[in-house]
Amino acid sequence: MARWIRLAMVAVVGVLLLGTRIARSHVEARWRRDGFTATMLKTSARRPGMQVAVPELINGHFAPPVGATSCQPWTGRDSYGRLESVGGYDCFESVNYLITGDASRCVYRSWAREELKEPESAAAWNAFEESLRVGDVVEFVATERSASGVVTTSPFHAQLCIGAGGVMYGANNTPAFDVVRGVPTIVKHWDVCRPEDYYYALRSMDGAWGMCGYTQRYRVVVYRRP
Repeated sequence: MARWIRLAMVAVVGVLLLGTRIARSHVEARWRRDGFTATMLKTSARRPGMQVAVPELINGHFAPPVGATSCQPWTGRDSYGRLESVGGYDCFESVNYLITGDASRCVYRSWAREELKEPESAAAWNAFEESLRVGDVVEFVATERSASGVVTTSPFHAQLCIGAGGVMYGANNTPAFDVVRGVPTIVKHWDVCRPEDYYYALRSMDGAWGMCGYTQRYRVVVYRRP
């Protein structure tokens, strides 16, 4: 476990009332000797906010700060003043990088795999997130149907568990989407969130995808770290 990550969950902070089901995962990051502290505010009606510590090193690989742009290389200094640089990655590349150090080398899909059976159930989500352990990978798999009836299925997003109970980190991991000229568009930041919040952010775009002539449905899969 220590080989993977040193991460502490710290105090639960006050409840933030939100007017909608989904909100951007607002985080504030600052340097700590053992990593970054990020305040992850609640993004659903039944969840409080919390503070999480995002370590500088995950499995020996430098983790960019929450809020850093993920689509282009990031360079900055760590808490000891040493210059660090991380490439510009999509979500899958970021998870590969944090696990192996090589953004193009995927090993987690060979791990034991389980699927969340009832993604619309609060109880199922509670059990699913409580089962997650540091190093597990969650993928959201999209099945898309076009207006002409063509169906395709492919992984849409991946995130790495960095804290028990479903604290997930990675590139493009903000649980919110921008709509650019009518098309849902990911927010390209390194971010922390819970899997449930990301799932409902995806579902919040159902109407926008419908206007584009597509129907999207999502399965949630976890790959258990050996």
